[in-house]
Amino acid sequence: FAVLTQAQSGEQFTAAWAQVASTGTPNPRGGHTVTALADGRVVLFSGRYDRDVGLYYNDIWLLTMGTGPTCSWTELIPSFSSPTPRAYHSAVLVSDNVMMIYGGVYEAYLSDVWQLRVDSGTTGSWTRVITSGFDPPARADHSAVMTSDGRMVIFGGSDSAGSLLSDLWQLTLDSTSSGGSWTMITTPSGGSRPGSRMGHTAGMLADGRMVIFGGFVASGGTNEVWQLTLSGSSSGSWSQITATGGPTPRVDPATVVIQGSRMLIFAGWDPQAEEYTNDLWELDLSSGSRGSWAIINSPGGPSIRWESEVGMVADGRLVFFGGHDGNVFINDVWQLSITPLTTATTTTPESWVCPDAFSITAPSAVNSFSTGALVSVQWTSQTCTSGIVRLEFCAYISGGESECYGSTSSTIQTSSAHQNDGRASLSIVQNPPRGAGLYFVKIIDDSHPNLVAISQYFEVTIVAIDCPSGATLESHGKTMTMAAMAEGSEARVACPEGQIGSLLVRCDAATHSIIGGECKMSCGAGRRLGFLELALTQHGCSDPLSHGNSVTLPCPEGYEGTSVTVFCNDGSLDHSTDCTLLGATLLVSSISVGTPSSGVTAPPDSASSSHSDASTGSGGGAILIVVILVVCCGGWACIGTGLCYVLRRNKKTNQYSASPSVQQTGVAPVTGQIPIGVKKLPVEVPATELMLPSYWISSDPGESYYERHYLSGEEFDALQQMLVDTFKAVKTRDRVDSDIPKKLRLITAQRIENNDLWRQYAEDRYLMRRKRPHKCTQLEKMGGQVKTSCSTIVRDLNDKVNEVYLWHGTTPQAAAAIAERGFRIDYAGTSTGMLYGQGVYLAECSSKADEYSRSEPDGIHKGLCCLLLCRTLMGETLHLTVGGEPTYALIREAMQSGHYDSVLGDREASVGTYREFVVYESTRIYPEYLVLYSRS
Repeated sequence: FAVLTQAQSGEQFTAAWAQVASTGTPNPRGGHTVTALADGRVVLFSGRYDRDVGLYYNDIWLLTMGTGPTCSWTELIPSFSSPTPRAYHSAVLVSDNVMMIYGGVYEAYLSDVWQLRVDSGTTGSWTRVITSGFDPPARADHSAVMTSDGRMVIFGGSDSAGSLLSDLWQLTLDSTSSGGSWTMITTPSGGSRPGSRMGHTAGMLADGRMVIFGGFVASGGTNEVWQLTLSGSSSGSWSQITATGGPTPRVDPATVVIQGSRMLIFAGWDPQAEEYTNDLWELDLSSGSRGSWAIINSPGGPSIRWESEVGMVADGRLVFFGGHDGNVFINDVWQLSITPLTTATTTTPESWVCPDAFSITAPSAVNSFSTGALVSVQWTSQTCTSGIVRLEFCAYISGGESECYGSTSSTIQTSSAHQNDGRASLSIVQNPPRGAGLYFVKIIDDSHPNLVAISQYFEVTIVAIDCPSGATLESHGKTMTMAAMAEGSEARVACPEGQIGSLLVRCDAATHSIIGGECKMSCGAGRRLGFLELALTQHGCSDPLSHGNSVTLPCPEGYEGTSVTVFCNDGSLDHSTDCTLLGATLLVSSISVGTPSSGVTAPPDSASSSHSDASTGSGGGAILIVVILVVCCGGWACIGTGLCYVLRRNKKTNQYSASPSVQQTGVAPVTGQIPIGVKKLPVEVPATELMLPSYWISSDPGESYYERHYLSGEEFDALQQMLVDTFKAVKTRDRVDSDIPKKLRLITAQRIENNDLWRQYAEDRYLMRRKRPHKCTQLEKMGGQVKTSCSTIVRDLNDKVNEVYLWHGTTPQAAAAIAERGFRIDYAGTSTGMLYGQGVYLAECSSKADEYSRSEPDGIHKGLCCLLLCRTLMGETLHLTVGGEPTYALIREAMQSGHYDSVLGDREASVGTYREFVVYESTRIYPEYLVLYSRS
């Protein structure tokens, strides 16, 4: 069992899980709502099932709990009209048997409000709530609470463009509850407030505070807790609850408020760890802005999941239903029973040498202890006049277990006294070993080991103290010894020896932590330079290379060319070189194709495609292909469909082809160019999905037009900064007409507003989201965050389908044609070849795209180069470390199977150059910015 503590009286509870045996169970689902009625029945509404097809429900089920872990389900058939199917909506209880839903998503994002009145049988009726005023933007995955005065308050969520929201709205119902008015709730400006988010939860406390927890924010998952006191059309300020400890970041956990000031939080998805969870936490909010977390270790509970929902029935049991465990939707029912636990009291063992009354007095209310604080303990024995006892300070863990700290403990000092009217104090010389939680005091008579008395449980919360000197922090593996700091203070600290920069350090709860700044590493002597296998010490360079510096060295033995210039960038070596390998061998990666000892030799990549980089490297062994979600079966390379390919070499021509394994039949070998296309089914796209970006000049999505608007001010500066931030001093063989420049300088830039192209792009984005309702595998898992994503010009992107901004290099004349008519897949490879098949090639680095940019020889753009900055839908992405004709069959099958939408060619991982992004549908790229620049 686990212990929960009651807010007012300090009473404890046991919490026990039990799986509920149910009859007539609804289908598995997630994104549903569970609402407990006053009579103890639970209403399940809607949700979704099948992550690929996107099947949505609008059914209603009533759950009636039995006296034990049993329940029965009954489908409720409503009279009159019903809401459309949906998921990720919200539901609140309006009165004893009336619930109200808002928003969600189906074929479009929704903003309608409905009330369901449930009778005492198995019928009910829906009523559409007619609202006045300005409605909130349609949304899903938001939160909603009901105030004590009958207002529904919603916060956050995501809208039809995939943007995260942070607005706060209330719906005030009229006297008949059939109508209501929306108003936006304003909070004082200038104060802190929660950022935009979705997938968070919210609860309404008895004292009128709305509390939100967790969710998905722009930077990923969060475990933040915020509170806001609601009062009419205005409110108090948001404040962040600074509870220490607590769960990891969570998206879509199940949350319920108990006892008016405590939130229970169960399961959810942790985006940072990419894990589904099943832990149970209690957040005690009775102490105001600090709060305290406690994990409830109750064994035998549900499996990992997210999108599960919870309701509390009349007898206090919590009922959990459904969700998604990371693989499939589920429909199991669990109950969490919370029952009072008799407070621990003094016991007098029968064998006690003095069999008279024995009692202990210790703190019974919530106490805060800091360094040197005393826990005062008293005891009384009526007749005993001698005997020495020992005091121990004990932490309650779970399941009746405890952990005690006696005289031998370095954290607790104890004193002894006589049993007769004794007094003693335990001095806490540092924060309790197990942190905040339940503790008790134990008295032991060492001469009679079985004679023990314990006090009542009392709660300890941690009072923040200053940070001591001597604590250490690490930067790139080097230790820094910190000076003493006051609680809440900040200090700038120099980086360790061998690193450049400084760090901003803050003291919180006796702990130093790094909150800002950056240390850049030097490159130590003897470091090897990627595929060149070039040790700096081989050329007399025995000193470390400082961050930002460079050294020029001759090409190593076995290479032809002049030199290689090595740059040190935060401990990593970049380079620019004309060195090429004599008798190049195709780079070995991590998944074999063929036998591991085959020692297959390949020509340089230029033999099959000129759209490559300085990507030849040494190292024997088999040719290998790395593919995310790829398995290796019997020496063959396989894609997710189970179709296996092997690369075969013609010994006479030294050329390669990809063909099916001997286990496959009826599939011809594939060589040459591979135009790839995915058939689209005719689907009506909601108008809300076609809305133009909010920062465009035009706002009419129905109008057909094409305009280019010159940029100035912040947008112009942001583009210049993006050119700089995404530039990498690495040259590949695709840079044929110039040396690598030191800098790209923006001359002029235009935003392209082409409604026809935008409509095609928005339709494809909607179709991709319907096809893949769960978030696609994130690109940052394939070598790191996309380098363009940090710019302030990046906005309104949908990361669930890996929508990113990427560069494309071309000529000013070709860029103007693309801006007006879009990309032409049939033109792919006409000037630079096709390393990954016939598609549009894009880059995250301006320096890579610059390799394909060509300046105009004359005219108004004479001497200027051109890049397009494009919105791009990568979707589910196939990750490869080699390319060329041997991989064409693999790519084609991956795209046409529907498992993948694009390719990320990771030459950065394999040979230290660049990542290339390839899209095979022109309508999945929208050229939004035309950039003219000069090289310097």
